Amino acid sequence: YPHQKELLKDGRLIISDIKRQSLLIYDVFGSFIMEINDSKMQTPKGIGISPDGVVFVADPEAGEVFMVDLNLKIINSLKIQGGEKLKNPKDVALFKDSKGLTKMYILDDDQVIIGLLTEKQE
Repeated sequence: YPHQKELLKDGRLIISDIKRQSLLIYDVFGSFIMEINDSKMQTPKGIGISPDGVVFVADPEAGEVFMVDLNLKIINSLKIQGGEKLKNPKDVALFKDSKGLTKMYILDDDQVIIGLLTEKQE
C-alpha cells in the first residue's frame, strides 16, 4: 500500500509502503532498485527530505521519525530536544529558511511540532 512519494536529488523515487513496512526505491526510469526496512519501522507514512538529502520518515505506529542517510541506510530515529515523545507522527516537512537554517515540521496527532534540525543527533 504505497502511501507517499518523494524525489531524491539524483532523481530516484522513494515511496513509503505501509503494507510492506518499508521504503521502496526506484531509479529515474521507474525500475525497482531496493527496499529499505528495519524491524522498528511499522507504518512508514510521511516522507520529508532535508536540503542536504537526508530522508525523514514519519511512522505513526512506531511513534518515531526515522532518519535515512545518503546511502539509503536507516541511521537513527529523530531525537526531540527536551525528551518530548512523539505520539502519532503522520508527516514531516523540511526546508531551509532565509538564514540557512533547516526547519522541520512534524504533524503529530493533533499538533504540529516545529523545530530546527541540528547536526547533533545522539
